[in-house]
Amino acid sequence: MVLGFLSVNQPVIAAVTTNDQGAIAQVSDSGSSWLSIWMIPIAVLALVIFIQIPNWRLKKPRIFKPAFSSTSGLVLFVAALMGGLLGTQIAMQIGSPRLEGGEYDLSSTLPLMIGSYIGQGVVFLLVPGLVLGRGRIQWNSRPMSWFRAVLAGCLGMIIALPMTLAVAQVAGAVLEWSTGQTFNEIGHGTLVQIKEAAADPDLVLVLIVFMVIVVTPIWEEILYRGLLQESIGSHPLTEGESPWVSIVITSLIFATMHGAMVDLRGLAALFVLSLGFGWIYVRTGRLIASIVMHAAFNAFNILVVIL
Repeated sequence: MVLGFLSVNQPVIAAVTTNDQGAIAQVSDSGSSWLSIWMIPIAVLALVIFIQIPNWRLKKPRIFKPAFSSTSGLVLFVAALMGGLLGTQIAMQIGSPRLEGGEYDLSSTLPLMIGSYIGQGVVFLLVPGLVLGRGRIQWNSRPMSWFRAVLAGCLGMIIALPMTLAVAQVAGAVLEWSTGQTFNEIGHGTLVQIKEAAADPDLVLVLIVFMVIVVTPIWEEILYRGLLQESIGSHPLTEGESPWVSIVITSLIFATMHGAMVDLRGLAALFVLSLGFGWIYVRTGRLIASIVMHAAFNAFNILVVIL
């Protein structure tokens, strides 16, 4: 699950855990109208800063040869998604009753999230050989220290956030101009539920926020960056190519998997955001860097809604 961004009319877009990992809802945030004026020039400045970073093209990335084969990694990735789907379906049957009108509230969304992660976790436990393999990790160059990787993740989010917001803004403007489509100010989703629940916080709200900021970034970065991106990068068809190849392919899959109820502006922004996650992972050689970026992005959206 990825929580969203501000776009043309400053909606905050949130993902709701469903069968396919994400259902998007929109919430108008009137307090952030200044972003619509300054976001694009800020994004241009962020892009300039990014290009000035040494080795931004990843010609000498801190990458390694994974212990598992590319085929095993891809099979495990698909199996984990199926396990999450099964876990969600089970949670639906036993612990997530819908409200009148077929909607969910936080108390019914939480079991769906837990069910999905448990289903994925069971897959990892049942097939540890696919994860661990028998070979040793062979580093191409020395990985960055954990502390520096965390710092890099924070700085990476500062650079990636304005570019992501600007892409959403431009994509939304183009979409409105070309199709005449307008966006609902408020929809039904996790951020909508959090916004409503924040007026009277309880344990369920605390657990949901914890899941979104802590658990979701860890799980998704393990799946998409640590497993899928590494598997694609070590595949015979892409091995030896620029790391950007596996980053782009992974980002396309990442955005698509969140796209069941995401409009085109959302898909474009999630793609750009995922590029940032993949880049910081390869740049640092540490998964913790992309996890920190992911967590910071989710936390940003929750703060925008609550405050």
